[in-house]
Amino acid sequence: EDTASIVKASILATLLHRAQVARRSLTANQRRIARGMIEASDNNDATALWNEDDGSRGVGGFLRLAGLTQTTFDPGGAWGYTRTTPLDQVRLLRTLALPSRLLSRSAQEYQLGLMSHVIPFDYWGVPAGVPAGVHVAIKNGWLPVPGLGWQINSIGDIDGFGEHYLIAVMTNGNPSEGYGIDTIA
Repeated sequence: EDTASIVKASILATLLHRAQVARRSLTANQRRIARGMIEASDNNDATALWNEDDGSRGVGGFLRLAGLTQTTFDPGGAWGYTRTTPLDQVRLLRTLALPSRLLSRSAQEYQLGLMSHVIPFDYWGVPAGVPAGVHVAIKNGWLPVPGLGWQINSIGDIDGFGEHYLIAVMTNGNPSEGYGIDTIA
């Protein structure tokens, strides 16, 4: 499946890992751009951090360390056309939400914090039906694929009332964006 904007979670995780390895914090500018990329799904912000991460080479290196074996990159370098599977996205979510050698707890909390403040317009998919009081961190993606319909994806971490779930939902061939969103909601 095409990732569309869910790859933005991988872009940020790569940036956080690289900063951790270099023993430095993200700069104020990196934090501002990361916030726009995750909370508002800003594509220009994603491109800026994708380039800073060294594109598919850098993000791919991090994803290999995280155990993602079914994710490949667009030969033309378009981050939204990264190909992946729900299983690989759950592997990424494990790195973000469970104890990890790749990301410190503070890095995980930072990323999940951004993912828990997605703008209301983009808050759909994984959180559907989740009761109040449950922590939800998500990243959604949508992409019209010429001749194939809409790719609609939702990944997330749901934690509360003694339960913890990592969920990845990916659909393709949707006749419209709204149809796909309704399908996974």
